[in-house]
Amino acid sequence: MDDIDFLEDQPEASVAPSSDEKMRLKVAFGDDVAQRFLKLRGIHGEIMQEAVLDRYASKQAGRLAREAIAFALSTSAE
Repeated sequence: MDDIDFLEDQPEASVAPSSDEKMRLKVAFGDDVAQRFLKLRGIHGEIMQEAVLDRYASKQAGRLAREAIAFALSTSAE
């Protein structure tokens, strides 16, 4: 039996995945999205991954700070 035949013969289930399916997906793909993102881009090793994540976090913090300052300045001018 082909995989395609197996998939076609399955009864339609609800749209929401069951807890068993969620667990299988977690085991298959891992729970750490950031690590999977880095591995897909060829960034391996804990030190390299930490450096990339730290740089990303600092850029994001800078962006949030600039937005907060701009918002504060716009509300104080009113």
